[in-house]
Amino acid sequence: MPLRLYYIINCFRHEKPQAGRYREFYQFGVELFGTTSAAADAQIIALGAAFLRRASVCRLFSDSTASAARSAAQTISERS
Repeated sequence: MPLRLYYIINCFRHEKPQAGRYREFYQFGVELFGTTSAAADAQIIALGAAFLRRASVCRLFSDSTASAARSAAQTISERS
């Protein structure tokens, strides 16, 4: 069974603060261990795209492209 992890941590830069940069910053990520399937890769990609869309960071995919990607991920998942 695959292991899914996520993390949100605060980090500190070693160098001196620069204009517009602080020593403390936050970093987050997701990991999926224990599988080499394409469905696992599709899950991580879909999660990243959904996060960026909800956070309004950028619009990587149009709604139709995102729908097609979800459909493809589901098809791959069903085959695995």
